[in-house]
Amino acid sequence: MSETPHTDGPPQALRELAALLPGQVVLPGDPSFDELRLGWIRSVDQRPAAVVTVTDEQDVVAAVSWAARHRWAVAAQPVGHGATTAVDGTVLLRTRELSELVIDLDAGIARVGAGVKWGELLTALTGTGMTGLAGSSPDTSVVGFTLGGGLSWFGRAYGLAAHSVRAVDLVDATGRLRRVTAASDPELFWAIRGGGGDFGIVTAMEFALHPAAHVYGGRLLWPAALARPVLQAFGEITRSAPDELTLWAHLLRLPPVPEVPEPLRGGSFVTVDLSYLGSAEQAEALLAPLRTLPSPMLDTLGTVALADLGGICAEPVDPLPVSEQSGLLDGFDDAAIVALLGAVTDGADLVLDVVQVRHLGGALRRGAADDGPAGAIEEPYQLAALAVPVSCEVAARIRGVFASITRAMSGRLTGRTPFNFLGADDDPARAFSAAALARLRAVKARVDPQAVIRSNRPLRTGAVERRVIAVTGATGAQGGALVRAILGNPDSGLVPRAITRDPSSAAARQLAALGVEVVRADLDDKPSLVAAFDGAYGAFCLTNFWEHFDADREKSQAANLAAAAAEAGVRHAVWSTLEDSGRYRVPHMDSKAQADQYFIDAGVPTTLLVSSFYWENMIYLGLGPQRGADGVLELTLPLADAALPGIAVADIGVSTFEIFRAGPPVAAERLGIAGDHRTGSQLAAALTRALGEEVRYRPLTAAAFRALGFPGADDLGSMFQFITEHNAENLALRPLAASRERHPGLQDFETWLVKNASAIPFAAG
Repeated sequence: MSETPHTDGPPQALRELAALLPGQVVLPGDPSFDELRLGWIRSVDQRPAAVVTVTDEQDVVAAVSWAARHRWAVAAQPVGHGATTAVDGTVLLRTRELSELVIDLDAGIARVGAGVKWGELLTALTGTGMTGLAGSSPDTSVVGFTLGGGLSWFGRAYGLAAHSVRAVDLVDATGRLRRVTAASDPELFWAIRGGGGDFGIVTAMEFALHPAAHVYGGRLLWPAALARPVLQAFGEITRSAPDELTLWAHLLRLPPVPEVPEPLRGGSFVTVDLSYLGSAEQAEALLAPLRTLPSPMLDTLGTVALADLGGICAEPVDPLPVSEQSGLLDGFDDAAIVALLGAVTDGADLVLDVVQVRHLGGALRRGAADDGPAGAIEEPYQLAALAVPVSCEVAARIRGVFASITRAMSGRLTGRTPFNFLGADDDPARAFSAAALARLRAVKARVDPQAVIRSNRPLRTGAVERRVIAVTGATGAQGGALVRAILGNPDSGLVPRAITRDPSSAAARQLAALGVEVVRADLDDKPSLVAAFDGAYGAFCLTNFWEHFDADREKSQAANLAAAAAEAGVRHAVWSTLEDSGRYRVPHMDSKAQADQYFIDAGVPTTLLVSSFYWENMIYLGLGPQRGADGVLELTLPLADAALPGIAVADIGVSTFEIFRAGPPVAAERLGIAGDHRTGSQLAAALTRALGEEVRYRPLTAAAFRALGFPGADDLGSMFQFITEHNAENLALRPLAASRERHPGLQDFETWLVKNASAIPFAAG
């Protein structure tokens, strides 16, 4: 069965749902739909098929039972702090009205409905001496936060919020209301405690409370000019802090709005925010390294009532657009501090709204694999960055800074991040070990084989989501090969969109006949590219130097491609590039290599794909064997004794397909591919065997090749000279083992000849 249920079902199905829940179902076109469909994060354009406001658990039972009958996906969202486009096409249940809140202090248990926010629960707990494991915002729902693991102010003392869960009431994929505990369904209970909301629609949750007799905390704030010594003091304290003390450091850029008082308005600052389960005197003794610094501009430290816990970080509670990224760090020393500040500062100012370093460790590190999917968080720190993309241009700049952070901190980032901190486009696999992910998928397959329940970050147990790949050069060699590779793998979830200047051409019409979406765009016209990339998950970006022989124009086209990918929100670009030849001055290589920086600066996660000599050049460029004066076939190449890295065009397409299927890199990555490394003599020997007559290798000097005088002879002659004189580097950039690991069917030269030898001109005697 397909993982994704039908989300384009007949209208009568939605009419049936509206009849089941009269007055609670809102459809596209209804006056309130555009407001109800959006989550708290307004930069995510959620497009569900319908929105249902549920008022009790029986409403949820009715909605999920309907979804199971019609094989329609259903999702839940009380607030939408974790909004993603994964809910597109679903029936979205608004669970905010599930507001049950019961506190049993004798049992040390709280029971909350799916719509209860942390601020509401903490207010109810104020003065009791007990707390739940709340995070930084009072506006998030307790259930959503906890299902994703839940990194709390008190996590160093008591662990992840999910690990305190004792029971969950949920409606399963069949529409049955169930109470899930460690005894009733151990594997499902394990998955719920940090694996997200993909296993049922949770209506209520019960969890253990923890002692918090006195909480001391607040914010210390200095100008950004003191960021380095403040972060050094933060690092010193956190290296030996007791579990009761939690410190989070922030680099903040405050907006120039009236709500921010002078002198903070529009400024850049460094803060240390903290909570301590103990007395003020004990906390201040631990904070001594910070107290030796110049007096802070703001000092709010003091006793914190639980109802005011959300005020420490003072995060916004009104919906807004957000771009964010997160990762776990294996350390935070002075070198990391310098690298981070270099990536996020511009003179005295910050270039993002928030950069946060959280100290983890303590009980978070003592978690066990059986506690829940997150298990133990071994990394001692978390790095997160957040900004508000108020325009396409700002969004592109934010992505560029995110990429700079990733590059600067690459030696410390481990590649993992907590589940609740996954970005809107991140794969949940980043949050879990391979073993935990396999276990989660097994639970999902058992409890919801038809994938009726869809969380904001769904697990992939079968077919993957539909992801459009916009392909420039789709009617040419590389782009056409990629389109064919995607079409040849219909279960991959990737869907090609052919980009061409002339949709009426014969090649474009052939693609359209195969069911490929064909879109007009011109590499010299950036707005047309933005429109062509709109809604695409990935973009294959290619320029053709040989069409115009103009390196400056090629770089301008590449700049258009990079900017368009950024403005359209493309999540993964593959840029077909080559090396910079340096002193050899090979225009068709150098212009591409110099354009790499456009993609890096644009902040689009990009694979810089370095290809090789096409074997097809022997067919189409006349570089195959030619008859010599004595009638013997000669392979004339300026290679001396060097090996030529080569590849079949079709294999470029398949390799690129596999790169897209694997997902985007964290930062720009360079990958070289080749199907074979052959010297001129080895190429001639293979041709001899394939053609059944002698082919001899005649090495030519690069100068003699350039003197042949055909269009492009200078460029190609210099290219061969570069390959020859830097052969080891050329081959190392295009490793055969790694290329074949990515694409096991990669053809070597002899395999390619089996199919293509007869097409080489002048091959026959």
